[in-house]
Amino acid sequence: MMQSISEYLETLNEDGKNAVTALIDFMEQAVPSLHPKLSFSMPMWLFAQKMKDGYLGVSAAAKHYSVHFSSETFIEQLKQEMPHLKFGKRCINIPYHDLSANEMIRQNIILFLQQNGQL
Repeated sequence: MMQSISEYLETLNEDGKNAVTALIDFMEQAVPSLHPKLSFSMPMWLFAQKMKDGYLGVSAAAKHYSVHFSSETFIEQLKQEMPHLKFGKRCINIPYHDLSANEMIRQNIILFLQQNGQL
C-alpha cells in the first residue's frame, strides 16, 4: 500500500506525474500553510481535521487528471462555467493538454480556497 505522495507519483504516467506535481506546486505557493497528505490513494489537502470540513484532492488517469472538491455545489458551478469538460462525483476531469482548462481550474481552485476560508 502506498504510504507517501512520492510513491503515488511513481505510479503515474509522465503526463499524470507532471500534472499532479504542477498542482502540488501550485497549492504550495497558493497556501503554504496547507500540506497535502495521501488520502483515498491521492494527494489531498484537508481544510480541518475531518474531510466533512472541506478538502481538495488531485488524481491522475490515462488521458486526464481530476481535481476533487468537497462541495457538490462548487462542482455544479464548474459545470456551468466549463461545460466542455467531463465531471465525476465531486470532481472535474482536465485533459492533460487543455491549457485553457488548466488555467481556469487554477483560478477556480483559488476561488474555492477563498470560499473555504483558506486564503
